[in-house]
Amino acid sequence: MSNRRIAGLAAVLFIGAGAPLRAQQGTPIQAGARVRGSLGPGDATLSSGEFTDAYTIQGRAGQRLVIRLSSTAFDAYLLMRGPSDFSQDNDDAAQGSNDAQLDVRLPVDGTYRIVATSYRSGASGDYTIEVTEGGAAPSGGMAAAPGGGTITAGQTQRGSLARGDDTLRTGELSDTWRFQGRRGQRISVRLASNDFDAYLLMRGPGGFTADNDDDGSERGSHDSRIDTILPADGDYRILATSYRSGESGGYTLSLQEGNAGTQQQSASRPAPAASGPALVLGQPVAGRLETGDQQLRSGEFVDRYTLQGTSGQRLEIRLNGTGFDPYVQINGPSNFSEYNDDDVDGNGGSNSHLVVTLPVAGTYVVSATSYRPGESGAYQLTVASTSAVAAGAGAAVAANRLTVGQAVDGALARGDDTLQDGEFVDRYRFEGHPGQRFSIDLSSRAFDSYVQLISPTGRQEENDDAGAGTSDARLETILNEAGTYTVLATSLSRGMAGAYRLALTTLGTGTRTVAASTPAAPSAAATPVGANAIAMGAAQQGRLQQGDQRLSSGEFVDRYSFAGRQGQVVTVEMTSTDIDPYLLLQAPGGAQQENDDASTTDRNARITWALPADGNYVVMATTYRPGESGTYTLRLSQGQPVPTPAVAAANAARMGASSTQRVWALLVGISDYGGRANNLAYTAEDARKMGETLQRAGVLAAGSVVLTDAEATYDRVRGAFQQIAAQSGPDDVFLFFYSGHGTQT
Repeated sequence: MSNRRIAGLAAVLFIGAGAPLRAQQGTPIQAGARVRGSLGPGDATLSSGEFTDAYTIQGRAGQRLVIRLSSTAFDAYLLMRGPSDFSQDNDDAAQGSNDAQLDVRLPVDGTYRIVATSYRSGASGDYTIEVTEGGAAPSGGMAAAPGGGTITAGQTQRGSLARGDDTLRTGELSDTWRFQGRRGQRISVRLASNDFDAYLLMRGPGGFTADNDDDGSERGSHDSRIDTILPADGDYRILATSYRSGESGGYTLSLQEGNAGTQQQSASRPAPAASGPALVLGQPVAGRLETGDQQLRSGEFVDRYTLQGTSGQRLEIRLNGTGFDPYVQINGPSNFSEYNDDDVDGNGGSNSHLVVTLPVAGTYVVSATSYRPGESGAYQLTVASTSAVAAGAGAAVAANRLTVGQAVDGALARGDDTLQDGEFVDRYRFEGHPGQRFSIDLSSRAFDSYVQLISPTGRQEENDDAGAGTSDARLETILNEAGTYTVLATSLSRGMAGAYRLALTTLGTGTRTVAASTPAAPSAAATPVGANAIAMGAAQQGRLQQGDQRLSSGEFVDRYSFAGRQGQVVTVEMTSTDIDPYLLLQAPGGAQQENDDASTTDRNARITWALPADGNYVVMATTYRPGESGTYTLRLSQGQPVPTPAVAAANAARMGASSTQRVWALLVGISDYGGRANNLAYTAEDARKMGETLQRAGVLAAGSVVLTDAEATYDRVRGAFQQIAAQSGPDDVFLFFYSGHGTQT
């Protein structure tokens, strides 16, 4: 799932940058205009093969435009690009509609480009595009401004979500506030309301995006908070909205600025004031939470203590309580904040236990509190010093440096730093910037590998297994922040130890593509500079080696071509005992399929595809990792791959000559996240295509279910499981397929 998810994200970023649109001047269009047009052969195309018509409009800062693309001939898709990295896309105007609609508020004066296209490559026909103008945005952040306005660092603005405001595609009311940001500027945005459950979205130059539901510094709070470092100069939009559609009421929005270059209180978790009794390391403190104590905003009683820490100092903090569920937190300079609810070594008890490494010298505040509001009782707080680590400004700076393309050998062992759950961990750092695509590989024969990546502002990604049947970990990611990233090399479970190898490898940008340059000294006929023809039913022997062309991510590549027909089913297989094969197959319009492993039992690659159009197709034979070389065999055949005799015999024995075995499938794909997360380009289509493929194969049970986008609710997925369980038989096969955003827990 993770590989497909990354490919989907890459596709969205690629389109968002405007790169796939071929040069096209655009027909001028004005607000209030309604224009008829037609998509078809001869038009410009996206890199993925969709025909496009372009229009230009002169826009004003704050102007609100509604653009609708309607067609009875194809599934409409709209793209809009403009100054200040303005970028908006839309597939469906509403659930069940094939029209596309954009409702936008323009950030600056300038020329904006509207692109009318289709959801699928090769679709053509007549359409109507209509542009209407709404009310302009308020010109200056007045208190309680309807619809939003402008906000500057240090300001707090009042507003209200009410009928007549803009709405998100999922129905929530929203106000848009704008400010001019600077590259490297650290900001904190907070949305607070007593009337609704606050939700923040933030968008900016270079595809910048950040969302938040609940302020992590206040357990139980329904307020929302985003803390980030801005990646570029330009116009940023803050969308004040609610967690659920239909919610309304007053709110306050505050924008505070921090200095990314200085050591100051945490932007991500506001530290309490550095006041309270001083702690002495190693000496327990007895206290009591009770009525009359200070309280957190979420209602818990709290006692605060201070201590003077040094850079790299490692502390163990324990909070034991009677009569309540203890909760301990430490805050300090240089964005430092750690907290714990339950001691993982406490045999199921509710006491709290933290082991932390201080990033810089300064005053730290330890807060003794409870898990739930109103809890009271006696406690004992102990802060003791343990072995220190190398001094530095934060975990990322204290870590070893990780260099792209250079593997690092290390070992997890007793005495290492540990995660909150007790796993040994080694930390590494590297410098990144938005748009870079990396893979992080952690392999070990001694333990089940687990790798985590933490961004400069604290966003976290993680991976356990690189694939089925392996305990190695592989994380592929596209960076969206500038700054120092931290890589945590650790294990799946506490107590695991042993040697490992960690590697950071660049994957270029987007999906794998052929490098623009051609080698000066190409190799022999088996590794052509261009694309050698390969015949249907033929087997081609080749070798990847120095002097071949390379992909942008560094792998050697040989290219072959064949003529295909729309709807024709072909299979391309690449086998080798020298290398880990990787296949890419490109259609005439730019659409692409790729595959790493055809099965879990070998490293060979295979693609089976119902071709989307007539024309010449290019097969790229390459490797999973850069620098691999060796011989391979490439086969092109028509139809589905033929199973080996052993597999065919096993299938026949399992199925039986008169078997009535069916495949019951629940196929879920989500592309449209309604502003809550980045939309994905192909994930909903993945689910539909999987169903179509099973249908063509004649094995899909009639009661199978496909759920996409807004259809894929918790209740509907759960209901589909129950529906299929009630109909399927003991010899049937059940397939659950999901394509979309995800994480591992």
